[in-house]
Amino acid sequence: MREFNVRSRESNGDLVLTVVGEVDIATIGGLHRALERALRTAAPRIVVDLGEAGFMDASGAALLLRYDALTRAYGRTLVVVRGAPCIDRLLELTGVAHRLVIVDRAPTQAA
Repeated sequence: MREFNVRSRESNGDLVLTVVGEVDIATIGGLHRALERALRTAAPRIVVDLGEAGFMDASGAALLLRYDALTRAYGRTLVVVRGAPCIDRLLELTGVAHRLVIVDRAPTQAA
């Protein structure tokens, strides 16, 4: 199991948060803090890349919904990059997937 962390980078004006490890009640605080910091930037899109996350529980899905609403309130967009199949399934079964912008890949950095 990989240790939980959130890496941040800029890509073509977007702020990309790459989530590594498991997102659950024990680690949700780290993702929450990263999203709070992201809201303080001027990035028009905040991208949460779950490609390196192996698991997410309901607390993670709820946090994504909360920050989706907050980014919209600021006139910005939250984009979620698909993660492990179990994460996709959680988001589908809970209905969260239908409320988020979900893409297959994170944006790449400009050359």
